[in-house]
Amino acid sequence: MVNCRIGNLEVQLREATLEDRGFVYELMHSSLAKCFDKFTQEKWSRRKFRQGYKPNRITIVEHEGMPIGFYDIEIVGSDVYVHNFHLSKDYRNGFGIQLMQYLDDKLRGMGLSYSKAKIFNNSKMILVLKRLFKYIEEQHVPEENSTIMIKKWN
Repeated sequence: MVNCRIGNLEVQLREATLEDRGFVYELMHSSLAKCFDKFTQEKWSRRKFRQGYKPNRITIVEHEGMPIGFYDIEIVGSDVYVHNFHLSKDYRNGFGIQLMQYLDDKLRGMGLSYSKAKIFNNSKMILVLKRLFKYIEEQHVPEENSTIMIKKWN
């Protein structure tokens, strides 16, 4: 577990466990299920979520002993894939951007080449990523109404 200050909050970052699966599921379901069902050929499924749950990639964010969010990143060679980044509603605005900046700084220091994140097109996140994190390339995935944002680190 890592204790750190992000913005005005003291938070703890820790690797997810199997016991966190329900929390991760609920956050993802509340954020993504409607978009997933509307824009992809595969419908949201509890079974598919269970099969794809990879706690070794997921970092749980806690505040005052309670989980408030998580991020799911995968490092493959010199590339990083941001699979998910979700926060409870009370923490999404200012803290969410500060947490993304913390993660961006951490990843930049690892000598990686590229960062990739796939986002549904109706998300405000595309504008945030373009403005704050200077993603340099976009690959549109029209059949899923999404965009893959690519950032070059070096």
